[in-house]
Amino acid sequence: VDATEEATGHDPRAQLIRRLLELKNYKELSAALAARPRLYRDVFLCKNTGADDIEAGIEIEIALSNPFQLTEAYRLLIERRKQVVHRVVNDQIPILTCVQDIVNQLKVHDTISFQQLLPELAKPQHMISMFLGVLETARMGFTGIVQEKIFSPISVHRKSSKEELENAADRIQGLSWG
Repeated sequence: VDATEEATGHDPRAQLIRRLLELKNYKELSAALAARPRLYRDVFLCKNTGADDIEAGIEIEIALSNPFQLTEAYRLLIERRKQVVHRVVNDQIPILTCVQDIVNQLKVHDTISFQQLLPELAKPQHMISMFLGVLETARMGFTGIVQEKIFSPISVHRKSSKEELENAADRIQGLSWG
């Protein structure tokens, strides 16, 4: 060990040489990887299965006793392909309407179940809107949502007084999701 090296610390040239050697090793490694064969670049899958020769040897035979058989077969295919037309109806139930329904129900009852808020034959759109309405009334502080245990019925109970619910119409009308 030199006395000058001890006085000045580590030589920055040695560190630079070490990094250059590492870089050289990485370049050699990447060149070695690039030289390996790659699928569809240097290596191709065998496609000679003999199926082409078999297909070439097959003669297509159509035996029609009546020239109209082909048109009849085509007509039957077209009939089978007819699709049932599904009409998409815009059955939106606004969340505003659901929030108003919940508030009106809570003016009469202290607690109601989520099922009671929905009509007997509720469509999925109505269920979603009503669920969002329940969440919105809870966010606004009008209601509390309780579920005793997993998969048990959800009940909505009034947190505000009846007078506050009477005055809630103005707050509800001003909301952006209306």
